[in-house]
Amino acid sequence: MMSTVQLPFHYRNDTRKETRQENVWMGSVAIVLGAVLLLSLTAFSAPGRKAPLAGAFDSIAQVKIVARFSVAFVLALMIFRRLRKRSMHRTLLTYLPMVLFVGWCIASTLWSPLRKVTLGQTFSLLCCVLLSIVVCELARCRKTEQWMLMSIMTACALYSLSVVVGLVVAPAYIGLDRFESGIYHPTNIGATASIGMVLTVGIHFLFRYRWALWLVIISSPIHLLALIAAKNRLSLAIATLMVLGLFLWKANRKVLPIVGLVVAAITVAVLIVDPRLNVAKTALSGGTEYVARGQGSRNISEFSGRKEMWDVMVRSYLESPWLGHGYAVSSETGEVLVWYKKENHTAHNAVLQVLVSTGLIGALLFAIFLLQLVLACFYCNLSKRRRTPMAQLTAVALVWFFGWSLLNESIFGPLEPETVCFFVIGGLFLSRHIHRDVDEQSKREARRSQTEEVQQSVRNRLRLIPREEF
Repeated sequence: MMSTVQLPFHYRNDTRKETRQENVWMGSVAIVLGAVLLLSLTAFSAPGRKAPLAGAFDSIAQVKIVARFSVAFVLALMIFRRLRKRSMHRTLLTYLPMVLFVGWCIASTLWSPLRKVTLGQTFSLLCCVLLSIVVCELARCRKTEQWMLMSIMTACALYSLSVVVGLVVAPAYIGLDRFESGIYHPTNIGATASIGMVLTVGIHFLFRYRWALWLVIISSPIHLLALIAAKNRLSLAIATLMVLGLFLWKANRKVLPIVGLVVAAITVAVLIVDPRLNVAKTALSGGTEYVARGQGSRNISEFSGRKEMWDVMVRSYLESPWLGHGYAVSSETGEVLVWYKKENHTAHNAVLQVLVSTGLIGALLFAIFLLQLVLACFYCNLSKRRRTPMAQLTAVALVWFFGWSLLNESIFGPLEPETVCFFVIGGLFLSRHIHRDVDEQSKREARRSQTEEVQQSVRNRLRLIPREEF
């Protein structure tokens, strides 16, 4: 009688090898998760600090420098160790325009009037680009993608939680006054809370992860409190419109009529209790005062002084249209007089910011990278075969960044959690996009090779069996 065929010894070795590779892979993912949290949660400054222009660094600045140097070194080492892999070649080719843009920003230190500012902000940008490259290389399975999404959303929630707790414990140090710098800035608080809320709700509706629902329930009130405290109208408006749009787009169709009935019942109850709508008038007056923020209609029509800022930045760009004034620098002297303050202002517009600081050359390099990201996202969402929850979430994130960057600070400023979000989401999407065909082909070849080897092993085994046993 024929004996049971056992797998050859080299298959058992392959199993051990796969286990080692899986352990190395999970270790690399854990390092990336740590880098995401470290970059996101060290985005604060000492109260009263404006820029590293002169003198010794304070303790908070030293912590940030050590953290970012550590992150950059580890991520660069991970990239170097994978340079022989074809997948890394594809990744680096995709990120080539962004790598050249970072190189141009480093070169702009030579003609920047604020070299410490340019070098420091360029290094922060380099950390984000390295993080995005490693994310693109590693996040090629649903489990890794899920862990990275969880980490960045948790980082945004923790950031907003630190703001809310700080407002209770030590409100004077948080920095909600726009004219007195604190640990945080209202603009960055609003941006982090807004993108955190939008992406968390988007992950819940698009991926249907169980943890995403719990994170929506827990983090949404925290983000909302941070948004209200920041008094940033743009971030609150974008968050409201996009969360409502996601709900109408992806919510269960059976839930929408129930929500409509609840809203109608509340409206009827308000009319019965307060037929003259005195409470509603008071609430509307308070809301108008909150939105106006003490500004007149003329000031609001000029985008809260942004028109003045943009006029100054256009003139500054024309002074050095090709080279710019140095990354994160707004003029040839390093200062512009806007809003009765002479300092290194940001342009409050992504296009103007990149043109003023890096010139037309740098703007073209970044535009190439951004264009390929947008076109790939557009193509994947149009194609039924390539339409994935990650592609849809990337489209949501790009819409948020487009609306935010045109009227406020952008990723070309100080490192903030929303900047980390942009590069992590971009890396996750590009990973599924550029490695999808290669991964599918590799899986097919691996299955075919394994099947052929098993069949050959069985044939070899049968040849060793004496004919008398048949």
